[in-house]
Amino acid sequence: MYELTETPSEEGYLYGVAWKDDCHTLCYNAITDKKDELQELVLLCNQLRLDKCQLEDVIDDFLTDNRV
Repeated sequence: MYELTETPSEEGYLYGVAWKDDCHTLCYNAITDKKDELQELVLLCNQLRLDKCQLEDVIDDFLTDNRV
């Protein structure tokens, strides 16, 4: 199961993604300040039942697509 994480920063909050099962947790914290966009990604990961080994590549793609 994937969920959105929230980390306080000087300008507000930064958001990340965590994958959790009964025994393990894999977190990528403080990825972006774009909560709504990352929340959509988390929902999509859950809908598609993304394997945790693919999460790093998905985050890299997210960050590449959201560069200004």
